[in-house]
Amino acid sequence: MPPKFIIIKMHSKIFFRLLVRELTNYHQIHFLAKKINGVYTVMIKCQKYYDCLNMLSAFPSSSISKSSNIYLSYIYLYTCISMILSELMIRFYEGKITRQILTSKYSYLSAYELFRFSNLTHAVLDSNFPSIDAKKLYLYRKELILNRLLLNFRNRNYMDVDYFAYFKLSDYHNHLEDIIEKTYSRY
Repeated sequence: MPPKFIIIKMHSKIFFRLLVRELTNYHQIHFLAKKINGVYTVMIKCQKYYDCLNMLSAFPSSSISKSSNIYLSYIYLYTCISMILSELMIRFYEGKITRQILTSKYSYLSAYELFRFSNLTHAVLDSNFPSIDAKKLYLYRKELILNRLLLNFRNRNYMDVDYFAYFKLSDYHNHLEDIIEKTYSRY
């Protein structure tokens, strides 16, 4: 039996608002958003997809079986949610993670040098920078997060965003460290 809900929890009100705004743009995704015991929670209803597919299976001209329709439907749902979350994680957590890496690895720099180096690093990471390399780096970072999110939703229908961003994205953190080290070597 497919899961009835996907539960996403977070502690940041800003991230919660961003996620709710993005989910409202997808009319096929039905969700409930609430603050429960100080934790912002989004519950996405998976059952709507199942109901929609029951209607589609009523058409005899369909050559795809009902069970594969359900499977494809959940893949679509998990992919949509993962794409939304990967975009938001880059937008919301990347600055915090890079600041954390900078302060831990380059603590010997003065405050002014650290500020300048931080600005330079953010310019390299900025996807709006008019460089093909910046866009490639952005897409690669998004792909790292997206793959990890899809793997997470393949195994479970629950996610704590803060825990996931800081502890489960080791490939993403290593990639950011490499970018920071290369930027520092040119700095």
